[in-house]
Amino acid sequence: ILLDLMLPKLDGIEVCQRVRKARPGLPILMLTARGAEEDKVRGLKCGADDYVNTPFGARELLARIEALGRRVKTVPAEPELLTADDCQFDLGRCEASRGRKIIPLTPRECGMLRWLYRHRARAVARGELLEQVWGASPDMETRTVDVTVANLRHKIARDPADPRIIVCVNGIGYAWGGK
Repeated sequence: ILLDLMLPKLDGIEVCQRVRKARPGLPILMLTARGAEEDKVRGLKCGADDYVNTPFGARELLARIEALGRRVKTVPAEPELLTADDCQFDLGRCEASRGRKIIPLTPRECGMLRWLYRHRARAVARGELLEQVWGASPDMETRTVDVTVANLRHKIARDPADPRIIVCVNGIGYAWGGK
């Protein structure tokens, strides 16, 4: 990602932090007019892999992008193939399968499954899912997460009334239940 810090609506630092949480291996190069040392340190500490301030030469920028690309090739990709309760998920293709039946998934559903799986050792709050999967404020009052979970359960669960892949944790939110 080539990320400008000075975005019109959302701060580039916030975007960087969200991307880093959601996709830890994705390379981020910050490109900005802010050239003070404290800005560079802040950008790198929030998750950027490199930082270039303007003005810059096109050859230098391309060389930095190539260098990031070399480093990324050595990082193993996150698992995109998951199995739970005899249901297989190919998150890279946004689909699941149970037996021979192919079940299309939305990018949000895949994001939710990915986040719950990645944090399978604990319960995940609805607000955290809103923030990490939807990019919305965690304090927002909405039933979006619950509706998405219900729809997803109808797609992937053997018995939506007895969910085993995405389980409810009373008072908190949801957890990965697949073993």
